[in-house]
Amino acid sequence: SQNRFDESLEHFKAALSYLSRLDDKEAEGKSWAWLSFLYAAKGNYDSSFEYASQSLDIRKQMSDHVCVAASYANIGYLYKSAGDYSDALDYYRMGKQYGVAHGINYGNANWNYFDEPIGAVYQLMNDPDSSLYYLRQAIEIDPKNQMTKIAFGETLLLKKQYDSALSIFIKPIDHFTKEND
Repeated sequence: SQNRFDESLEHFKAALSYLSRLDDKEAEGKSWAWLSFLYAAKGNYDSSFEYASQSLDIRKQMSDHVCVAASYANIGYLYKSAGDYSDALDYYRMGKQYGVAHGINYGNANWNYFDEPIGAVYQLMNDPDSSLYYLRQAIEIDPKNQMTKIAFGETLLLKKQYDSALSIFIKPIDHFTKEND
């Protein structure tokens, strides 16, 4: 949280050797995931992808279904960040399908790991109709999420629905002002 990524990387890598010897799969999975996040924050997507894949493998071994689905979402994010929208969509869909197949109720969990990012990718691909479809689902899951609503407004801009987009953009201004965001 202090943006001391290099120090964090050193500590997580050192921890992995101990966790491996202890056979602490839960902590190993978390450490691999954190290493992935840290490398992504540094812009090193190749290493980030490698560590995300390690975390995914461990989570699958543990049958930790929530974290497997989240790992798919993380890999989707990496592909999206790299500009590979097709693979990003594939991983987001795999995660969503995996979660549904393993009983994760995204509505109860207020999880927007899939519908919002899928909508965002379609927006980047200049496919506003598909984007709106997924963003509507994301808003149903978490109707208070202001950033999803803003993404919805951005997609309306793509469709040249300026008045509708503007009304969406104006609504959260007070909230963001109060939160100093």
